[in-house]
Amino acid sequence: MQYLVVAEDGNKYGPADYDMLVAWVAEGRIVGQTLIEDVKTGRQTIASSIPGLIAQPPVQPSIQTAYPRFTLDDDGSKELKNAWIYFGLCLIPFCTSPVFAALGIHNASIAKRKGNSLAVKPERACIAVLIIYAFFYLALRLPLWR
Repeated sequence: MQYLVVAEDGNKYGPADYDMLVAWVAEGRIVGQTLIEDVKTGRQTIASSIPGLIAQPPVQPSIQTAYPRFTLDDDGSKELKNAWIYFGLCLIPFCTSPVFAALGIHNASIAKRKGNSLAVKPERACIAVLIIYAFFYLALRLPLWR
């Protein structure tokens, strides 16, 4: 069989037989996506689809990804415990209460993502503390009761 090599610019080179194509592959003139045209039929195909012309790289085993991040035995109980601890800390009447409430919400949301349905309670409790804190902060700052 005789073949023509179709360059990227549309120019055709050849005719060449299969052995010449193999030599051109070795020289780097033909790569896997190079168009090859059969002289007889005019049918065009890419070089990698011609059996044995382009050496196929060995198949690499798939690399194990880090997803999912949480294992089945990690139910978020540690984050749930931390959320309750932060809720307790945010009840101490200091200016750091909103920080602890935010940390409680964060830990509760992680526990919820891990599938722990009990995390809703500390999350709502910390949100309530933030709302109450914001109300008292505004009440003390605004001159409504002065």
